[in-house]
Amino acid sequence: MKRLSIYLFAIALLTSCDHSKDEEKIIAAFQPAFSNLKNIGTRFTGSGDTFCSTGIYLNDDSTFTFEGGCEGRSFVSIGKWQLLGDSVKLIPHPKNKVNLSYNIKLSKWNENPFAIFIIVDKTNKPIENFAIQPFNSKRLYNYTEQGLRLNTQVSKDFDGPEIYKTDTAGTIKLYKQKTDSLNFPKLGLLSNKPISISTNYLPDTIQIMINVNRTIFFYDEVRYIKNAEKFADHKIALTQFKRLKNKQH
Repeated sequence: MKRLSIYLFAIALLTSCDHSKDEEKIIAAFQPAFSNLKNIGTRFTGSGDTFCSTGIYLNDDSTFTFEGGCEGRSFVSIGKWQLLGDSVKLIPHPKNKVNLSYNIKLSKWNENPFAIFIIVDKTNKPIENFAIQPFNSKRLYNYTEQGLRLNTQVSKDFDGPEIYKTDTAGTIKLYKQKTDSLNFPKLGLLSNKPISISTNYLPDTIQIMINVNRTIFFYDEVRYIKNAEKFADHKIALTQFKRLKNKQH
């Protein structure tokens, strides 16, 4: 009996070790990483309706997220903010590989046929309409600032790839073996590098926290603003900023 117990323990240990490389590959895809998970407050100022909107999130860690859009088209930017005289100055980041950073939490591998993704922003709020696109080894499409574009060599009979989007709780369930890879197109667009992972040996649950505010992922067509002059119409007066201090969004 003792020998059997040792044997079963050894099998369990080997099984758990088998997924260490899978874990490393998933985490390596979402770089750079951040570990500061303290609660970050944010202030929001904006206006709009169902079809058109403009909004700026000012976070307590001196970062901002800007989103302005209309009827499915969105202009976004992220960067730093600082008090300058009687106003708040917004300093956008250029689009580069370190624009976005991530904190990844992986559950155990229980051989479930599907994986659940939970996507949250830096304030731990769920990100709705976050897109994940399954594909096989030869990708039949690209994601551009104008949205999804099929490659020219695609068959005319091809209806286009499936696009999965998170619900209002920031979650999405994907079957692991339906395709061999998953693409994260909007992350690639905003960080200027492709981001994808293999569907082989995915854990049951993957939580991805992204160091921006959730609004920039909502629309299908996204363009990144990197020039400070684009914010000329969105200056925030210091008096307005002080009023915002007590408005947590």
